[in-house]
Order: sequence, then C-alpha cells, then structure tokens
Amino acid sequence: MIFSLKIVDLLNQALLYGNDSTRVKHLRHVQELILRKDPSLLNHFLEEVLSFQTDKSPEIKKTIISFIEEACQQNPKLIVKVIDSLTLLLHDDNVFVQKKLILSMVSIYKSTLAWLSKSESIDELVCSVWDMMTNIKNHIVSILNSNDDRLCTVAIKFIEMLALTLTRHEQDFSINSNANDNEILFRTKLEQEEKEMTEKLLEFILSEKLSSVNLIAAVEAVSNIARQRSDYISRILQIFEVLHVNLSSNFIDSQVSSVRKTIKLKLLNLLKYSASSSIQSQYSTLLADFGATQAEILKYSPKVVQESKRKFISNDHSENIKKSKTMNNVKLDIDQDIKQEKSVPNIIDVQRNDLLPWVSSTVDLKILSTSIDFISNSSKQQKKIKSFKLSNVLKPLEFNDIQRMSLDSFHRVLNAEVICDGHGVDQIRQKVMTRLVCLFEQSFRNIYEDYIFADVRERYDLAFIWLYQEYVYANGYLTIFDRNKKKNFTKYDNILCRLLEYFFQEKYEDLFSRLITSAPIITDNALFILKRYCQNENYSHHGMNILRSLIISRIIIREKCLNLLLILTHNEDISIRNNSLNVIQSLHEKKEFKISIEQYALKCLSYLRTLKPPEILFSDNEKLLIVPADAWTEDSIHRCLSLYLSLISSSHHLIQPLSNIYIEVDKDIKRVILQILETPVRAMGVASLELLKLVKNCPIGAEALITHILHIHTQQMTPSRDIVENIQDLYHKRIPDVRLLIPILSGLGKCDIINTLPKFIKLPLPMVKEVFKRVLSLKDSSRTLKTNLILPSELLIALHRISLEECELKTIINATSICFNECSTYTSDILVDVLQQLVEMTPIPILFMRTVLQAFSFYPKMVHFIMNILQRLISKQAWKQPRIWEGFIKCCEKTRPHSYPILLQLPPAQLKHVLQITSELRDGLVGHIRSMSSAQHSSIPSSRSIVIEDDSENILPVSLSNSTQ
Repeated sequence: MIFSLKIVDLLNQALLYGNDSTRVKHLRHVQELILRKDPSLLNHFLEEVLSFQTDKSPEIKKTIISFIEEACQQNPKLIVKVIDSLTLLLHDDNVFVQKKLILSMVSIYKSTLAWLSKSESIDELVCSVWDMMTNIKNHIVSILNSNDDRLCTVAIKFIEMLALTLTRHEQDFSINSNANDNEILFRTKLEQEEKEMTEKLLEFILSEKLSSVNLIAAVEAVSNIARQRSDYISRILQIFEVLHVNLSSNFIDSQVSSVRKTIKLKLLNLLKYSASSSIQSQYSTLLADFGATQAEILKYSPKVVQESKRKFISNDHSENIKKSKTMNNVKLDIDQDIKQEKSVPNIIDVQRNDLLPWVSSTVDLKILSTSIDFISNSSKQQKKIKSFKLSNVLKPLEFNDIQRMSLDSFHRVLNAEVICDGHGVDQIRQKVMTRLVCLFEQSFRNIYEDYIFADVRERYDLAFIWLYQEYVYANGYLTIFDRNKKKNFTKYDNILCRLLEYFFQEKYEDLFSRLITSAPIITDNALFILKRYCQNENYSHHGMNILRSLIISRIIIREKCLNLLLILTHNEDISIRNNSLNVIQSLHEKKEFKISIEQYALKCLSYLRTLKPPEILFSDNEKLLIVPADAWTEDSIHRCLSLYLSLISSSHHLIQPLSNIYIEVDKDIKRVILQILETPVRAMGVASLELLKLVKNCPIGAEALITHILHIHTQQMTPSRDIVENIQDLYHKRIPDVRLLIPILSGLGKCDIINTLPKFIKLPLPMVKEVFKRVLSLKDSSRTLKTNLILPSELLIALHRISLEECELKTIINATSICFNECSTYTSDILVDVLQQLVEMTPIPILFMRTVLQAFSFYPKMVHFIMNILQRLISKQAWKQPRIWEGFIKCCEKTRPHSYPILLQLPPAQLKHVLQITSELRDGLVGHIRSMSSAQHSSIPSSRSIVIEDDSENILPVSLSNSTQ
C-alpha cells in the first residue's frame, strides 16, 4: 500500500513536473521500488512505466530501457509484454537511445533464450515474440555496416554475446543448457548461426573502412571469445597475423600504436590462460611482432601449479561452526553468546568441554527465573493502573460542525496558492487537494471543480492530476483491504466527462484535445462526447484530427475510435462527411488500418441491395425526426457510396464488387451511381489492371456501368489496345450490346464503325449524338491512324447507304438530321461533296432528295448547284424511282423560279405529270415562258409547249412506266 502510493506520486511527478534530470530521478526511484522493494507491483505499473517510451526526452527513454532490462532479468516472461517497446525504441531517431537499447539487448536476448530453452509449451504468442526478437537481432547485426562508430561499437558487443551464448560451455548459459530442441530453438541451427556471426565479426576486423575505435572494440571482443571458447584461438591468431601486416596502411601512427598495444595485451592475456603447448611458439612469435619483450612473455606463460597442502581443521570444529550457523533463532541472544563460547579453536581446548553443559544449564536457569519475576511484577502493576480514554474527556462534535470545519480547512488549502508557490511547496498542496477530493467525494468535489473552472487555463494541471488520481483509485492500486475488489471507473468517468463537456461548451479546443489525448483511459461516455464534438460543424475538423491521433496511439480503443470515424463518413452534414473522409484516406495509407476500412466501405456498398436504407446511415438526431425512410433517396445513396468511392482511386481492386451490386439495385440507384462515378474512376487511370479485369469479367446487366466507366476514361484519350480487344471480345462472344463499343470508337477501324452504324443509330438519340461526336472527333486526335479516320462526308454517305432491311427509314432520317444540325462540321462544301457522290450512285439512295432539300434549307446559296443535281437526275431518269421523283418535284417547287428551265428539260409525259400535280409550277412555268424572248420561245419543243398551254383538267396521269423518253 505504501509503495503503491509512493509509486503513483513519483509517476505523476515524472509526467508533469521538473526538468529531464528530475524526471529521470523519479523514474529511477520507481524502478527501485518496483523491482527491488516489491516486485509484486510490477504487473500493476508496467503499462504506466512503458507509456514513457514515447516521451520526447532521450534520457527518459534510456531510463525506461534500463527498467525493461532489469525487469526481464528478474522475470524473462515479461519479454512478451515489452517486445513491442524494444522494437519501437530500437528505431528511435536518437543515436544514444539506440546505443542504450543495443547494450541492454545483450542481457535481454540472453535471458530470453534461457527462458525459451526451458519452456515446456510454445504457443503462437511465444513464436511471434521470438520472431520479433530475431528481427531485432538481425537489425543489430546489420549495424556493423553502419557509418556511425557509436552504434557499430555496441553492435560488436552484442555479436560477442551471441558467439558466447550460442556455443557449448558449462559454466555459463549456452545452448548446451538446452538438452533437447523445442518448437522454435534448434541446437544445430543456433550453432550454425553462431559460426556465421563469429565469422562476420572476424571479417569485419579485416575491413579496410574500419575505424581504429571499432577495430579495438572488435579485437577485445574476439579475444574474449577466444579466451572462453578455445576452439577459435587458432583462427583469431591468424587474424592478428594479418593485422600485423596490414595495420600500418590503414591508420595514422598514433592509431597504429594504440591498436598494436591493445592486441599485445590481449595476446598476453590469452597466453596466460592457454593450456596447450602446441601453439606456445606461435604466441611467442606473434607477441614479439607486436613488441612484447621476452620477460613479458615468460611472465604470462602458464606455469605448473603444485597442489597446496590443506590445513588440518578438526571435524569437531567444523561441526560446531555448522551448528552455530543453523542454531534456532528462538533462543535468547545471551544464550547464543554463551553457546558460541562452547566452540573450541584447537585440540588443546577440548578438555574444557566437560564443563560447558553445567555452565550452560546454570545460566539458562538464572535467565529464565529472572524473566518470570519481571513478567509477574509487570502484570501486577498493570492491574493497578486505570486506562485513559480521550472520549471520557472530550465531547463529540456535531455533524454540521464537522462538515463546516472540514470545508473551511479545504477552502484554506485552496486559497493558499500564492503562499505555497512562494515557498516552493505548491506540488504538495496540489497532492493534498486532489487526495482530499478523491476521499471526500461530493462534499469537496463541487468546490474543487468551481475552483478549477474559475481559471481553467492556469489550473488545467490540477484537473489532470485529479483525473489521474481517480484513475489510480479506480484501478485498485491503493486498495487497502481487498486487493481482489473489482475495478470501478464510475467516478473517473464522471470527472472525465464533466471536464470534456465543460471544455466543449466553453470552446476550449486546445484543452479538450489535450485532455482526451492524455487521459489514462478513455471511457465510452467520453467517446460519445467526442462523437458529438466531431458532429459539431465548428469543431469537426479538430475533432477528426483528435480521433486520428487516438486511433494511431491508443491500441486498446483503436477499434472503437476507428468505427466512430467510419460512422461519420455517412453523416448528413456534407462538410463533416468530407472531413472524416479526408482522415480515413490518410489512415487507409497505413497497412494496419487498410483492411478494416475497406471492409466497412464494402459493407456500406452492400446496403444498396436492401429495400430501404438501414438505420446505421442516419444519426441519432435524424432517427428522432418523423421522416419516411422506406425508400432510397439520392442523399442516402450518396452516404452509402461516399467512403467506397473515396477509396477506389488508391485501391483499384475495390472496383470489382461494384458491377455485382449494380445488377441488383433499382434504376434510381443505378442512375445515381453513374452520376457520381466520374471523379473516382477518372483518378484510377485508363491503364489500371483492375479496370481491365472488370471489363473481362463484366456480368450480364452491367453493360451500362462498364460503358460509362470506359466513357469516362476515353473522353480525352484513346483506349489501350488491351481494352479495345477485350471489349470487342465481350461484344462478339458474351454481350452483344452495341453500347459497349461506344467508348472504344477511337480504337476501332473505319470498316468496323461503318458496319456497326445501323446498330448505333437504333440507340436513343442522345447516344447516337455521342457516337457521331466521337466518330467525327477522331480527325482531331493525333493518336488515331489515318486509315481509321472517318470524314464527315463519309459518315453521311454511309447513313444513306443503310438499307431499309437493316434499319427503319425514320431511324435513318433522324440520324441524318443529327448530322445536319452540326453546322460547324457539315458546311456547304461538305454537302456539295456528299451530294455529288450520292447522285452518281445506282440506284440513287432513297433519302437523297430529302438531303438535297435539307441542304437547300440550310444553305440557300447552293441553289445553282442543286439545279445541276436536278439536271443530273433528269439524265438518270429519276422518275423511275418513285421516292426520288417525288422529291424532285418538291425540290422544283422549293427552288422556283430557278427550277423552270430544268422543268422544260423534262420529257412531255413527265412534264405533264408534274404540272398535273402542282398547279403552282404550271402557272409559274407559263408565266416564265411568256416572259421569254421569241428566240428563247422558239427553242422550246412544241410537244412541251402543248403540255404547258393545255388548260384541260381531265388529262389522266401519265404512267411513268410507259414513258419512252
């Protein structure tokens, strides 16, 4: 109890007060209390001590490393709990922290190996710990190649430990301590690893880039290995011989002298412990090379040591010593002193042993009688003395008086801030206040809370100390009577939520963030306040960053915080939704959160299959509103898709499930999906392999989705050859939907497009317009082959050549109208070219005359060209094609009076037929003839004049089939 209270106090001071040296002093005191005074407290406070590993101070981190090292030496099983901390500290930015950790790993690795070798059962957790320990070992060994001499030196020390530990030896722990292999430790594998480590160290000594400091450290390491493992002596002597030859070329004179001196001393030391005479001459030669004198060599050479005679020690004397050491402690001290006198130092005093029993018994009787008399006299005196009771003198105080006095004293402590601060005891005052508040609960709590809130920025530390003290009580660290009492965090939760609520309402953003990120435990109620904080539009961005910090740093509540953040991605407020999506995207880049985030996104996507939106999409406030939720709205669809679509650009594989979902949803959801898909799909890029995979595996019913995705990618660039081939294969073999070909038009050949044109124009008009737009835009694409270009004139001619068996006439007319509406493309020159080619066809296309009339309506100045067309039609006997002849007559009506000379060129029968159909043409033609000169009039054949001047209305229509002209 006393130690627990003291440890809590020291941890609190190390967390909040003082400079680095003072904080280190507090942590070392904690280490002494936990590891040396009361090791049973280690499990209680281990997590609190390890929390200092993220401190900014390198000295604090080094102190924590010392704590971990000593703790693992006492209980190697703790490595399971501290292995993550070791990994974190090994990769610290500070070199001195890394150096301290590597030095500590010398003993930690050895303790871990000893523990694992004795373990009877190996579970998955132990295997993972050993894997992490192996990774740490490999990282330290790799430091040999580092340019930092400080780290390289301690890495040499670590490798020395490996060489000694992984070889057989009886006096210290080594692999021969493990009688049999277990599931993770194999003796042969460890021995092989030791040989590799030792060989790496020996090769390191001969490296040309080695500094003198590291060379000396390596020489000392291999010398220690040779002294304790004699198998390596010959190999190491060879290394020293090579050094003797190459040493001077790598260092300056002073460094060479220092290294040679070190090697000489180590060789003399090895010579002293060498038991083999076969290499004595090799020692002597090598020592002479390194400057050792003959006297030094003789001095350190091993000598034959004679066995010294043992001094005679009497058996009686040794037995007496053993008896004196194991004597019963219940005996009186004086009795022990007397019996110590019984032991005889030599044989002469043995004669006195006959007197000792009599003396001992006599003294024992005297002491016993004296003790009895003393006890009896004391008991008699106690019977005569009457006990004093304070309650007989003082009257008890009333409860109200006690309450008033305690409150007054507490107020005096609160008001003593200036005095205590001036005398340097304000920390003691703070401890007294927080403990009083924790003990007396509500009577002091409201007063203390008001005192803190009166100047919350200056007194924030008081609030945090109070919270931390309640955490200590809730954890049971200071429980006096029942250590098995269940933990109760109700008071702690109330204080934490009260403080957070106050900071929230009073707009202390910095204090809110500081408190919730540094609180020992974040309760569910505190997370609910944080959720409300994030849902507030003014604090949303700040709250999301707090959540992100908690997700990264608080492993215990990571899942809850991540789930809270994911729920906010479908909040009704768009700004809050976007803030949460930004944070989610940053977390999605980290491997440890990637799977959880993607699973939630796919879960939200699957909600679209349901008949109505699930309640999880709506906040608590929305659920209280009376709104219909029995159908999907555009907003609810957006909520389901927001997270999913934000991840597609970075995780392309997520696009695959979308096609299956698209098939199962109704048309309104499909429409919204297509609307909001453009931005994320465009970010994927046309070269995405997942996009190609989606095209290959397109299910039936998802054609519109695939087409839209491809359309997005191909609006501004030509599709790849792979995509074109896969789409064509899909169209010809599985899904004969011509819409699939629209996005890849720029990748198709001219013949493919023209052959598929009848199917294209059967599509709805907006799609037909898109097809024509893409086809006509190919001429502006630099990546389109010239052989694949389709000119505007070629497209219009191809439309005229479509037969009525392939497509209805109305459909073809609509398609040609789309072309004429593109005035910027279909200029008068283009139309002249088209009409010239069409008029020469046999038979003349059925829509030819309609095209002529449309051309005239768009470009009236083409009238003279149209007259030439009409004249050409007369020569081709256009009246043999009823639709062409009908169009011819309409064209003559539209182009009056320019068409009158053309009419005069018609055969009499056809002219008579025209005049019978349209009286306007007849009247106009008569007027035209009358306005002609006599010379012009004489040029008109009499047969035509008779037809024109014939005013009879009973003339029967002339059969076109009987015409001979």
